[in-house]
Amino acid sequence: MIHICKTDDRKNLEEMCKRHNQETRDVDKVPQIWEAYDDDRCVGVAAIKVKNDKFDLAWLIVEDGYEEIHLKEELYELTLEYMKEKGAKEVYINQRDWEFYSKRGFREISDTEMPEEFRYCVFCKRRNVSCFPKSMVLVLK
Repeated sequence: MIHICKTDDRKNLEEMCKRHNQETRDVDKVPQIWEAYDDDRCVGVAAIKVKNDKFDLAWLIVEDGYEEIHLKEELYELTLEYMKEKGAKEVYINQRDWEFYSKRGFREISDTEMPEEFRYCVFCKRRNVSCFPKSMVLVLK
């Protein structure tokens, strides 16, 4: 059975990022992390960054084989609810799974429209070489 919990321990987030070839910049500045466990094994993480009252859904990672139970959607909903509670008006992302986010109302923006605080993906040496993210925003109502 899957259970999700909040944590401030960054160990599993860092390990999942490494396994899924994702950037770990600013992991130490993440205010909230959600972890999903199948028994005692971490199978999903989600974490946000907040800078200058702007919100970035920086990580949403789920291990292969857990898509059927909608674990990614559940983690996404938890992070979105948290950001709304904290007063977010917009949520920014630099993600490779842009189809997932498009279905949830995110729209693509140019790199110059991305707040400077979250342009870390723009300058990554892997961008458009082995990693093909899109900068996107969700305007909350």
